[in-house]
Amino acid sequence: MERRLTVLAGSVLIEQQGYNDRLYYVLSGELAGFYADEDRKPIQVFSASQGAFIGVHSFFSGTWTASSTVIAQTDVELAWIERDTPAVEEETYGPLTTQFMPVMVNELSRRQRRA
Repeated sequence: MERRLTVLAGSVLIEQQGYNDRLYYVLSGELAGFYADEDRKPIQVFSASQGAFIGVHSFFSGTWTASSTVIAQTDVELAWIERDTPAVEEETYGPLTTQFMPVMVNELSRRQRRA
């Protein structure tokens, strides 16, 4: 099964407080993440382009609840895994969370620098 997805510019990929059990990898294009506190205007909290991961919080927190709304700024090509995707060589490399720990740390650091 090929796990690729094209999202058109202006389309919502993930909705804040919505369910998300996928971790996306940006192959091409640009996305932006927005956070809205109750009835306030959404503020942009991150941008993502080729090489970035989207859905990090909801995927790894175990709540499967998105912390922001992610909108494609351009047409975007994504690859993805979902929570029941088996880990590669788990006996050698550990569970999916262990295999992706460097990804999580690097992505959070990247976002902090760009905020």
